[in-house]
Amino acid sequence: MDYVGKLSLPFSRGQRLTKPAEFQLVFRQGKRLKIHGFIIHYRVNNLTHPRLGLAIAKKVVKTAVQRNSIKRAIRESFRQNQESISSLDIVFVARHGLSNIPLNELRAILFKVWQRLNNA
Repeated sequence: MDYVGKLSLPFSRGQRLTKPAEFQLVFRQGKRLKIHGFIIHYRVNNLTHPRLGLAIAKKVVKTAVQRNSIKRAIRESFRQNQESISSLDIVFVARHGLSNIPLNELRAILFKVWQRLNNA
C-alpha cells in the first residue's frame, strides 16, 4: 500500500462520532438500514463531511481480536469511500452472526452499505 494514498484520505478525529450525545442523536433522529450483520443508523449532519461511529458489543462479537478486525475493516472502508458519502453521521451496530463472516465478504457488504447510503 502506498503512503501517498493514505495521506490523501485521512481518517481524523473530526470524522468520528466520539460523544455519547452524538450517538444518541443519530439513534433518535436518524433512519435505519439493515444489511447482513449490521444495523446502520444514519442522519444528515450540518457539516461538510461524513462522520462514523461504531458499536460492536462484546455480547455480539465475543473476542477482542474479532471486534478489532471488524472495526479496522469498517474504518478502512469508510476512509476509502468518504469522498463519495454525503454529509451523514453513520453508526454501525453489530448483530449476531457478524463474527462468522469472512473478511472479503465483509468488505463486499461494506461496499453495498456505501452505495445504499449514497442513494438514501
